Amino acid sequence: MGKYTHKMELIMVKWGKSLSVSFLVTEKGNKNIKKYIRDVEKTFWFEN
Repeated sequence: MGKYTHKMELIMVKWGKSLSVSFLVTEKGNKNIKKYIRDVEKTFWFEN
């Protein structure tokens, strides 16, 4: 423990349905957090 210094919770919601993804990252990983979020958003989607 102590290795992961940052935590971010990504919650996507549409029409009352939600998806939650947690990121535990190191200082180095925190620099790439925007890329990780884009990757998740591309992977999961909600159909209309």
